Amino acid sequence: MQHRILVIEDNKSIREDIKMMLEAEGYYVDVAPDGNNVLGQITEGNYDLILSDILMPGMDGYEVLQTIKKQLGFSKAPPFIYVTAKTDKYDLRKGMEIGADDYITKPFTRLELLNAIKIQIEKREEINHKNTSEGDTNNLHKGESPEQSLSRHHSMEESLFISHQSGANLVKISDIKLIQANGDFTNLFVVDKKKFIIRKSIQSWMKILPSEYFFRINRSVIINNIYVAKIDKWFNYTYKISIIDHDRTFIISQSNSRLLRNQLKKI
Repeated sequence: MQHRILVIEDNKSIREDIKMMLEAEGYYVDVAPDGNNVLGQITEGNYDLILSDILMPGMDGYEVLQTIKKQLGFSKAPPFIYVTAKTDKYDLRKGMEIGADDYITKPFTRLELLNAIKIQIEKREEINHKNTSEGDTNNLHKGESPEQSLSRHHSMEESLFISHQSGANLVKISDIKLIQANGDFTNLFVVDKKKFIIRKSIQSWMKILPSEYFFRINRSVIINNIYVAKIDKWFNYTYKISIIDHDRTFIISQSNSRLLRNQLKKI
């Protein structure tokens, strides 16, 4: 299968170099000098990946990505990689926060570009394969976007489409072991010792996770009750919680420990 890539770049020399490089590798490549005239040609399934500069006349790379996500929906938008000379941490972080899958800084090597494209296309194909084989495993309501899905309560059997710093994954809620605050992000720990870093607050997680299973033991940690290995007495009327197949233990107050034990009895 010949993958189709759209390159949005205002520098003609760079634009043509990328096109020639990718076509030599067997990709079908369309190019555009800016984001103003490409949105009409981007439809579901039209492209397997989009490469875009950030600083462009008219609509910049941030606006292009946001509009594509809105136009196609979060899960149906193709993988999006920024190819940019902007290396400021704030700019790169902003791109990831609004849904970019990766970024490459100029100047870049042929190998860097090809590897980034290969990784993102393979990730998306794996997710699409899971969707097909499991039959709508993310259980979105008809016509509901992943953003809307992430604003309502879910059951343990549902899966969430998670966008994180390394890409995107489908994560079954029952596989989530614990969630821990990490500055503006949260660390999501799932089975098989996997960990994802996600732009989502502890408070936001509590609004969507089934409350009969997920318990906030302190300001920065949420645990899934089914993975509690044991609760031991600790110092000064506190208790220590051990999570199955997790290296760290967590401290909980006496009152919260009592509430957690009551909740465990109901499961």
